[in-house]
Amino acid sequence: MGRLASEFPGLNVLVNAAGTSRPYRFAEDDNAIRIARQEINTNLLGTTMMTRIALPFLMKQQEAAVVIISSGVALAPHLDEPTHSATKAGLHALCRCLRYQLRGTPVKVFEVLPPLTDTDLTRSIKGKKLSTAAVAKAVVGGLQSDTHEIRVAQVKALYILSRLWPALGERVVTGSAQASVEV
Repeated sequence: MGRLASEFPGLNVLVNAAGTSRPYRFAEDDNAIRIARQEINTNLLGTTMMTRIALPFLMKQQEAAVVIISSGVALAPHLDEPTHSATKAGLHALCRCLRYQLRGTPVKVFEVLPPLTDTDLTRSIKGKKLSTAAVAKAVVGGLQSDTHEIRVAQVKALYILSRLWPALGERVVTGSAQASVEV
């Protein structure tokens, strides 16, 4: 922490964008626990730890922000990515709790919920992907407008759908007419 304080004394924004994901069938994959541990450590625990480390520095600023890149699967899980979906739902809950706990401090908590985005992680996934530039533009717009839950592109509609008709929201995320699990 000493190095962080000396190298970045004016730190006022932390962007948590680390993530990993691997499609698998929880009940069938012999590596399910290894995959789950990796995804939990990277997606949820890593973000939680970095946020906790940065908070003392952020609290010293007049204005500061924690930006957590989550995913649309925080709202409607992708049925082939159980742990990834769970960690993103965990980040969604973490953001809500931190917003409450940091009320009255200089630190604002922003959650970014993009759809499938064209990154190194998603290169092998088929389907329509949003550009990283479009996500960045939405993040900047959300920060400027003080929108704490930044739902990007089609995630705006997914949010409403997942609240009104969760099973349909899951079908939209998985692209499958077979996804009909009630939540």
